[in-house]
Order: sequence, then C-alpha cells, then structure tokens
Amino acid sequence: MCACDCREPDEGQLWEWFFGLFKFLLFVTIFTILMVYFRPSDAINAYTVMFKSVISAAPDDFNFISDVWDFLNGPVMSLLEPDYFSVMKGYWPEDLHQYIHGNRMLGSVRLRQIRTTDSDCPTLHKHFLAADSTLQKHCFPPYSPSLDEGKNSKYPHYKRARDDLTLNDMGTDCAAQGCPEADGNITRCCTSFSHFKYKTYKELGESSVYHWGMYNLYPGGGFVIDLKNATDGREKLDMLARHGWLDLKTRALFVDFAFYNPNIDLFIVCRILFEFLPSGMVKPQSTYRVVKVNSFSFSDPATMAENVLLCVMIALIVWLALDEVSEIWSELKDFNWKIFPTLKSHLSDFWNVMDIGTLFVAGFLLYLLFYQFGVVEDMIQDPDSMDASTLQNMAFWSTQSTSIAGVQALMLWLKVFKFVAVTHKLEKLFEAITKSIPAALELLVVYMIIVVAFTVSGHVIFGNDVPIFADLIVSFWSSTRVAFFQDYDWDSLYASNRVLGPIWIVLFMMFTAIFLINFLIGIFCEVYAEVMGEEAPEGKVSTICAHKKQIYTLRKDT
Repeated sequence: MCACDCREPDEGQLWEWFFGLFKFLLFVTIFTILMVYFRPSDAINAYTVMFKSVISAAPDDFNFISDVWDFLNGPVMSLLEPDYFSVMKGYWPEDLHQYIHGNRMLGSVRLRQIRTTDSDCPTLHKHFLAADSTLQKHCFPPYSPSLDEGKNSKYPHYKRARDDLTLNDMGTDCAAQGCPEADGNITRCCTSFSHFKYKTYKELGESSVYHWGMYNLYPGGGFVIDLKNATDGREKLDMLARHGWLDLKTRALFVDFAFYNPNIDLFIVCRILFEFLPSGMVKPQSTYRVVKVNSFSFSDPATMAENVLLCVMIALIVWLALDEVSEIWSELKDFNWKIFPTLKSHLSDFWNVMDIGTLFVAGFLLYLLFYQFGVVEDMIQDPDSMDASTLQNMAFWSTQSTSIAGVQALMLWLKVFKFVAVTHKLEKLFEAITKSIPAALELLVVYMIIVVAFTVSGHVIFGNDVPIFADLIVSFWSSTRVAFFQDYDWDSLYASNRVLGPIWIVLFMMFTAIFLINFLIGIFCEVYAEVMGEEAPEGKVSTICAHKKQIYTLRKDT
C-alpha cells in the first residue's frame, strides 16, 4: 500500500498551494502587462498600414521583370526623394537621410540578388538549337542551394546568362565583359563593380536562417548594391540596367530598407522579395516588421516603469527555476539519487513539463530582448554603421521574440488550470479529457489519412488551375482548412472541373465534417459520462496524495 497520508490537505499544504498560486499569478500579471500594456499595438498597426500605402508590392500587380524595373524606378526611388517635410522651410533640409512622412531612413536601400547557375537544356531544346544556333544556349533551373551562383565554391564568380564565361574568366578585357558607362564607353571591367561580387550572410550581417519565400527558401548572401540617396539611386539603377545585372539567372531580388519614427519611438524594417520563376513570371512578397526597442536604462522616465517590471519578472523567473530545481532535488533523494527514475517520475506529470517549458521559453525571450538592446546601443554609438542587413536581422529576431511571447502567453494562461482544477467537477473533466485522448488519437490517424488522400487528389485534379492546390504542401494546408473549418472556394473548384469539383467537395464534407467530427464528439461524451458515473471506493483522493502514490510505486519498481 501507499505509505503516504491520503487525508485532506493540512494547513501547511494549503499554504504551499496558495503561495505557489500567488507567485504564478504575479508572474503572469507582470508578463501580460509587459507584453500588452507596454506594447503600442495601435501605433504599430497604423505605422504598418502607412508604409504599405507608401510602398507596396501586391502579387496581382506584378507579372514580368519590366514590372520590377518600374517598381525600382518608381516607389523605391520615392523613398529617396525629398518629400514635403524635407523641402519646406523650417523643417530639416540639411538631413542627408531625409524625412519620409516624418520618418528618418536608417542606412540605405539595399538590393540583394540571388542567382542560379547553368544546367543542361532538355532534349527538345537541343534539337531546336541544332537547327538554329542563335537560340538560347543555356537553361536555368529553379533555385536550390546546391546551384546557387556564388554561394558555393563550385560557382564562385558572376556569370551572366548570355555569356559562356564568367566575368573573371574573361580576363582583363573590359570590352569583352561589356559593362558600359552612361555615355556608352567601357572604361572599367565588370569585376571592378561591387554588385558583381558575392557576399556571404556573415559579411552582410544577415541572419543564418533562410528567408522563406512563396516558392523557395533563400540564404542571407548574394550580390548586393546600396542606394544611398536620390542621385546615387538613379545612377546605380541606370547602371544595373546597362550591365544586365538582372537576367534569366536571377531567382530572387530583395529590396530592404528601414525607417525610424521619433514621434512614436518605433522602427519599421521592410523587405520586399521578388521571386523570378523559371517560367518567366515574377511574384512579390512584402514583409513589414515594426520593432519597439527601449534602452535598458532607469534614468529615462518613459522606460523606467517597464524596466522595473522587467527586473521583477527576471527575479520571478529565477525564483520559479529554483523551486523547480528544489522539487527535482527532493524527488532525487526519494529515488536514492537515481537520475533516470527521477526524471521519469517528474516528467510524467504534465504540469511539470509545462513548468520546465515555460522557464526555457522565458530564458530565450530574455536573451532575444537583451540582444535587441545591444543592437540598438551599437546603432546609437555609431549611426554610420547602420545598414539594411543588420536591421533586417534584428527585426527578424524581434519578430521571433514576439511570436515566442505569444506562445509563452498561451502556456502561462493554460497553466492556470493547474491551480483551479481542485474542484471535483473540474478534476473529473480533466480526467475525461485524458482518458479520451488515446481513442481520439486513433480517430485522428484515420482523419489525417483521409485529409492526405484528398490532398493528393486535389493537387492532381485542380493543381493546374487553382493556386491553393498548385503545390503539394499548399494543397495539404488547403485541404486541412476544408476539413476543419469548411473553408473552400466552390467557384474556383467548379471552374477547374465542373464534374469532379463538386464531387470532391461533397465527399470531403461527408468524410470529415459529418462523419469523423461526430465520432470525436461521441467518444468524449461517452468517456465523460463514464468518468462522472464513477465513485472512488475510499472517497476523493487529493492530487498531492495521488502524485505521492505514483512516486512510491515507481520507487518500489526500481
């Protein structure tokens, strides 16, 4: 039998429960205040909307490379042109970085190109080429890291699509390299221009994490050129067009820029990615990241309260971590210093896993926060060192910290159930949920098999006409939306196939929404009725005693 005391919790246990609840609620409250109250969501949303109206790249507005050049010479150049505030007397005409609608540009506009290398043409094209030698001699595949021109040592030098040799292999013959000046004369070799030299992500200060586009993943390196002001931008864009910088080998063009608004103390870091598909189409993807970073200083009244709360939260994280270590240490002594049985016992409790996960996530959030403090401090000390890539890297990790904070908030508020699940009904409800999980997982396997089946069939039937089924992964998520939320486009599927479109939708609805969802509800209702009908033979056992029984059983087995 269990050697623990299974009576009602005594005064010491109640005090321990209330004290743990107090620490947890204090931590949740401070975390929520820092993430919600001190986060200017309205200003962030308005700031993003404004820049989307100033410069935007909607997929429906872009189809060809000529659209990209129009975008560079139009909206991008408008960022570098003086606006109302910078030309009016009494404002800041002497500011070389301009003020765009009251926002100061940080660094420059950076253009970064990702290229692919040559590949063998298909047999059919070789027959065409044999009949007409003036046709395109090389073919260029979709982007992949192994075929990145410049990223790998196998393709270290820039080679234009129309050339048979790389620029370096052409030697010092500048005329052969063909990089004319504005007057048409060639006085410099292409290899002397920086935008023909590959730079790694480390050299640029970019993130090592690949950027996820709509059609591919792209590294942080590439062939780069910076547009510093209006005059410099016009000259460089004209030069890029003369040099044939963008050609059939181009697979991605990043347009990066950043602004700071002193009125609301926010950064906005923008990235517009143009993906050049082998088919000839060009599709953009825009990312606008608004970053709020304060210095970790107590002398500034505007940030003092936020920094004080941050310090209190750090102290609470340390306190909770010490409590977790103390609990593990106590169980380690109970298991005679055997590590594996101790961890097995400790991690068998779902709430212990939640506690450890919460602490790890909180530590990572603090690391990202102080990383942002460091980047901003370096920018303040040396404003001339700011560049678009460094700001992009900071904004990327700032966005990740915001996403992780959202996950942390979900974990923390769900953990409230650990303390409120002390009533008999709530305890039975959680018991019913736990017991219904195995049967629900078995049903979920059947459910996912059906989703995968309709994913493949949808991709094959509608992939040529409906964009949300054009790719197998996108088709899977589209099918999942249909399965769980009944979110489908009847008109598009019907237009693609007037016979199989309606049949596909009706069958999918029958298998998922009508059949499997009702089975899942039935499983839970049956288990819940069974659990509520059970009566413990010796009365209700407290959670603390139940956990002690589990430890005792594991000790006896080991």
